[in-house]
Amino acid sequence: MTQNAPETQAEPAGIDSHVYILDPARFAYAEGIGYRPLPHEIGPAAQLMEDASAQGFWGALAVQSSPYAYDNRAVIDAAHNSAGRIRFIGMFRPATTAADLARLMPQGLVGCRFNLVDFDGDGLVHAAAGPLLSALSELRLWTEVTASPRNWAELIPMFRAHRSPLLVDHLGGCLAGGQGPLLPDHDTLRRLADLEDVCLKISSVNRISMQREAFSDLDDLVADAVDLFGLDRLVWGSGWPFINQARPVDYTALTDALRRWFPDRDDRHRLIWDTPSRLFGFQRPGSEKRD
Repeated sequence: MTQNAPETQAEPAGIDSHVYILDPARFAYAEGIGYRPLPHEIGPAAQLMEDASAQGFWGALAVQSSPYAYDNRAVIDAAHNSAGRIRFIGMFRPATTAADLARLMPQGLVGCRFNLVDFDGDGLVHAAAGPLLSALSELRLWTEVTASPRNWAELIPMFRAHRSPLLVDHLGGCLAGGQGPLLPDHDTLRRLADLEDVCLKISSVNRISMQREAFSDLDDLVADAVDLFGLDRLVWGSGWPFINQARPVDYTALTDALRRWFPDRDDRHRLIWDTPSRLFGFQRPGSEKRD
């Protein structure tokens, strides 16, 4: 990964709401499952905070990555040693109980991820997932979903009935191997936005764009997302350290696109601080927590 210094003035404060912790020197990857990061995709927590701070971000939401499967030690350790600057989304087996999840909430847990694209495509639809979804709903923890647009036709009615808070990755799209990026249409985004308790991530745009820098092929999709969800239900995440990429990715290219899509400084502040701090429980020392 390459981390050039941003050319524009740093944001007043911000949360990068989609990062991964990849630290195989301290936490071995799970055997026989999940993606195996390339050397340039390794991302320990200390490096995350250095790179994120250089881009103007105070904190980050660490999302459990498939190389670790259900072993959440890396994200728990990152949150524990961050003085509140890192909170995390874990991945949990279906038998995980509400009591199990509640024990992790003081350590920074804010939800559970289901990666339906390249980890467990049936993770949300088989019967065993029901109790875990009920536990997440009971505790008002986020159910974070990485899915293909093809999945949403089945998932949207399920979340409408289940009423679990839903966090949608990557503008509702995904990178589908040799097929390239798959993106949702307007109707799919509209149906997602109609859910009662949902937040959409403008995240990992380098993975769902055909471009390496400007990402202008996503302009219409981002504008549609803003119109449908509004800034109170949108967050932004880089996808650091930019996995599933053959070549290193420049963090600054992502933040440049952020500033181009949201040229108004107050709008950016809502997107990268007000909304994620409210939804994920971040509180900067000396600042008031906003409801």
